[in-house]
Amino acid sequence: GALGIVSAGAAGNLSPKAERLIDIAQRNSERLIALVNDLLDVDKLHSGRMEFNLEEFDLAELVRLSVEQNLPYAERGGIELKTDLSEQPANVLADRHRLLQVLANLISNAVKFSPAGDIVTIKLRINQEQARLSVIDHGAGIPEAFRDRLFRRFSQYDSSSSRVQQGTGLGLAICKSIIDQLGGAIWLDTEVPSGSTFHVELPLASHALQRGVE
Repeated sequence: GALGIVSAGAAGNLSPKAERLIDIAQRNSERLIALVNDLLDVDKLHSGRMEFNLEEFDLAELVRLSVEQNLPYAERGGIELKTDLSEQPANVLADRHRLLQVLANLISNAVKFSPAGDIVTIKLRINQEQARLSVIDHGAGIPEAFRDRLFRRFSQYDSSSSRVQQGTGLGLAICKSIIDQLGGAIWLDTEVPSGSTFHVELPLASHALQRGVE
């Protein structure tokens, strides 16, 4: 908070060197906050202390909100976010906040791995009794040797792109824990010829109510 006030000029005009140092401090503070929050989430998920507020809602609505929230980050990277939504209602019984967290992680990863000027697509389809969300990028893709570590804690793919180095290595592990506890599945599509496509499947609300969500 204090860094933000100084950056806004409350302490007077800053020299270019001071502005650069304040900017570095702010970015590093944001990374530290993200790491602490991820560590807290991992601890809650593995100890069973994370609360889920289940409600029925249309995933299409959530996708639109997630795109709106993540648009500034995508624009800074020169990436366009595009939606491809099912015309059928995709009502699920889930936790809005936690699914937004999952989508934010998948979208930010797709943006990091995409070259400037590219498009990241968030697709929603109905697959029998499941709703499937897909986050699709056309970047370098994920090497086969790293794929079995994707959803492990503190696993992070090394890349020459500076944007890829900004994560904590916890995001996908958190995503998997959340989706598992909502009775769904998350995986990397290894059949796509280029880029990366992550799928998230959740039971439709009518099906989830019949069998119960763990």
